[in-house]
Amino acid sequence: MEEQVTKSKNIVDCDGILPEAPLTTSTRKVIPSTRYRFGRKVIRIPVLESSLNEVTLIKWLPDILRIHAENASDCRHFEKVYRGESHIWEKERPFNSGSKMNTIINENHAFYQIEFKKGYMYGNPVKYSCADDGTDSDSITYLNRYLKLCGKAFKDIELGETIFKCGNAYRMSLPKVYAGNTNYEKQTPFEMFNLDNETTFVVYSSDYTKKKLMAGIITTIDSPNPNETEFEIIIYTRDFIYKFRCYSLCPAWDGINFKSKKPNYLGKIPIVEFYTNSARMGVIDINETIFDAINNMSSDSIDSINDFVNSILVIYNMTINKDDKQNIDETGSLQLITTDPSKPAEAKYLVNQLQQSDVMARYETAIKWCYNIVGVPQPTQKSTSGGDTGEARELGGGWENANIVANQNEEPLKDGDMRMFEIQLAICRMTPKCPVKDLYETDIEINFNRTRSNNLITKTQALQTLNEMDMPEEVALNIVGITSNSHEVARDWVANKEKKKKESLETMKQQADINKKTEPNKNSKTATT
Repeated sequence: MEEQVTKSKNIVDCDGILPEAPLTTSTRKVIPSTRYRFGRKVIRIPVLESSLNEVTLIKWLPDILRIHAENASDCRHFEKVYRGESHIWEKERPFNSGSKMNTIINENHAFYQIEFKKGYMYGNPVKYSCADDGTDSDSITYLNRYLKLCGKAFKDIELGETIFKCGNAYRMSLPKVYAGNTNYEKQTPFEMFNLDNETTFVVYSSDYTKKKLMAGIITTIDSPNPNETEFEIIIYTRDFIYKFRCYSLCPAWDGINFKSKKPNYLGKIPIVEFYTNSARMGVIDINETIFDAINNMSSDSIDSINDFVNSILVIYNMTINKDDKQNIDETGSLQLITTDPSKPAEAKYLVNQLQQSDVMARYETAIKWCYNIVGVPQPTQKSTSGGDTGEARELGGGWENANIVANQNEEPLKDGDMRMFEIQLAICRMTPKCPVKDLYETDIEINFNRTRSNNLITKTQALQTLNEMDMPEEVALNIVGITSNSHEVARDWVANKEKKKKESLETMKQQADINKKTEPNKNSKTATT
């Protein structure tokens, strides 16, 4: 019996290997990297465009919606930071007795930087002109009229805010339906919408082409069950428009119900994704850690000042009572009485003060880098880069860096506009009686109308020198960088030169004719004398 109870050597005693301390604690530990975001995830699936149908879509939608949910969560966080709800509001003082102040200062640099970048890029409306002399200028005129009717200038500002806040943004173009007769010389055949990042996604191929396969919009609809939320997912491919429904935005494949399918007569995916870098990173992605450091330094500095003002008075070798303490508070003075000469009475303030100069130096460094990284000039920057010339002030104030960053941001934004024009011009071509029929996106010159008046005197002097060297007008304008629409300005410049040359020739001809008429009169007078 005793042998049966004895444990075998091959059997492990669980009690002997369990740790004495619990495996987990109730204290919540926050991993620093989980507090911050590092760009939006691009949704890619290994599916051929020819294989897209309701079956393959149901198979891949759970993965697509899962990645989209992560991106949507990031965008909600960025909206909070943009409005001022940053991590500084979680600040606590671990040894706060209740009498110490817990100062919270939120310097909303995220708001300022996003506002500057959207204003710098889209504050002046984007201009569209003919890419070459063979383009029909009337079609460009109609297109500009259509875009104005769609409110594109204002929608560009909204789009820019979302791009620089969330890292990307979405825009949809659809045919506009009118009741009755329509005059497309005065009315637009398409309409344009800026879509919410939390309810919109675009899916690309995972192969080397990275081709856009589909785009989707999520809509909350009325549910027959008041305790459940039902979602409708509209998927646009080049050939079809699909509708699905589900009760969760992170469903399993069997939780998605196929509802309908109809042809996409446009033949194009009507949603375009705009971004300025491949990581889809916005201002807050890049700078949020620095924003938090700046807020912490500002808040802790004020805490230090408050603690200094409310420092504890320590009295050595002397005892005071409550009345003495009240008298000190009222009069601001204290009479020290030494009872033992070997232990003289003494009073000192117990101070734990920050070195504000060191904090300010680190604060200014953080401000400098968080503005330089994203290409935003510092609003209170007064220093120069070693000189007092205009160029030195531009460089020292961060304007030259802002211009460099804006120049490289223009190209991906122009590409987004080109994809948008591809859709809108296709709508124009399929719309009866629309005057824009033979215009294509490659015929359009996109010009961001940013201010280029800095160093204007230097630029005009350089342009004059290049002109005297018989440099082609468009090349000279590109070198100087005085305008964003070099082709159209150069064309007008050449036309103005030709006009003045023609006027000069006509003036010379008229003068020659006058001279011929007056010459016989002079000869006759000479013969008479």
